[in-house]
Amino acid sequence: MAGWACLIKYIRDYNIYPVGVLTDCLYYLGKTDNHAQELPGMFDRVGKLGGFKRKYNKPITVAQLAPLFAGRMGIEEINRQLLAYDRGALELRGQ
Repeated sequence: MAGWACLIKYIRDYNIYPVGVLTDCLYYLGKTDNHAQELPGMFDRVGKLGGFKRKYNKPITVAQLAPLFAGRMGIEEINRQLLAYDRGALELRGQ
């Protein structure tokens, strides 16, 4: 399934709304830390052509994430900061 069609399907079927999209990254807030449970079927092709995989593994709260999306920071910079956080090189403090 093509990228945008897949996004629309998950919005419709699972009431998951993206908070950002960058090239092949979908940023969404889930109720749990289990991405495969949040988006059933989306990760069935991990490691295969056209498959989706989890990019960030370190847990993050809405309070930590919200300031990144609330300002004028572009999605590329948000992505860089999330990668740094996930690697332990940056601390994100919630307000």
